[in-house]
Amino acid sequence: MLLNYAKFEGNGGVTCGYKTKPNYLMSAQTKEEEKYQKYFPSDIKDPVKQLTIQVISGQHIRYEDFKFTEVLDPCVEIKVVGHPVDEKNNSSKKNKIISDNGFHPYWGDSKDTIFDLKIASPEHAQIVFKVFDDDVVKQKRITWYAINFEDIVEGYRAVPLLNASF
Repeated sequence: MLLNYAKFEGNGGVTCGYKTKPNYLMSAQTKEEEKYQKYFPSDIKDPVKQLTIQVISGQHIRYEDFKFTEVLDPCVEIKVVGHPVDEKNNSSKKNKIISDNGFHPYWGDSKDTIFDLKIASPEHAQIVFKVFDDDVVKQKRITWYAINFEDIVEGYRAVPLLNASF
């Protein structure tokens, strides 16, 4: 459900219900459109775009229901979903765990907060952000969000996280 939500989010939200096909699916097999040939799923080999994401901080990260009174130990996981080449080249990556600070975790400028992603098929790529509570026993997903690669704009951004049951 989250990935479908992300697919339509950049086009007016889920109320729109319309998204155009990528150019290679709409192009004919002519000489002037051979540049789209490299985007056929069987031909993708090298990344064509690079994305660098740095997780700096979070605000008010909590469980959806207020039954849990424990303080969170949040960590952020970023992964690419889309074309199999992109998923293979970009394994999911996590930053360090911030102990007992779900109200305002700050990861700062350390090396493990920078995520470099190489995208071979930007038309299909979606970036998924997941926030986990890293407990002693297990990790529990608290919240997450997905966005199309083509909808990402350069600069500082706040990611509006959705609850874990979405």
